[in-house]
Amino acid sequence: MVVPIGAPSRESHAASDDRTLVERTLEGDPTAFDELVRRHLPRANRVARRLMTNVEDAEDLVQDAFLRAFERLDHFDRSREFTPWFFRLLTNLGLQHIDRRRVRMADPATDDLASAVESPEAAAMHSEIRSRFDVAVRTLPPRQRLVVMMSDIDGYRSEEHTSELQSHHDL
Repeated sequence: MVVPIGAPSRESHAASDDRTLVERTLEGDPTAFDELVRRHLPRANRVARRLMTNVEDAEDLVQDAFLRAFERLDHFDRSREFTPWFFRLLTNLGLQHIDRRRVRMADPATDDLASAVESPEAAAMHSEIRSRFDVAVRTLPPRQRLVVMMSDIDGYRSEEHTSELQSHHDL
């Protein structure tokens, strides 16, 4: 599709619509935030399912992220776009959940928790690889960690990271 020079792109139109919905939400319109949720829910579900290990945790994460966004909307910098701010919030909440769960999982597991589907050797190898990856990602500075997570979770390309992170360096 060719967009004429000077014509607004679909992304800029969506960002403009998001800004309007944010303004309406802050003015007390109860339907405006519902529309933001409807607009971003499918992608939020995809991101959360890639980040979390099970569907229930992913659904909880999405719900928590929208609730947190609603609670913090009055602190949102309205000169920025809602979408990157929201997905950064969702990703950070997911990472926090994973870190908390990792601490809980440090307790010794019982023998009855072994998976009947995956061999113990394969499960151990998979767990070790994922553990090493998670440790390596946690050691990165926050901006680099977000780039890795966005690539791993949401399929962003490198040039998308650069422009998004440069224009949205804080929440």
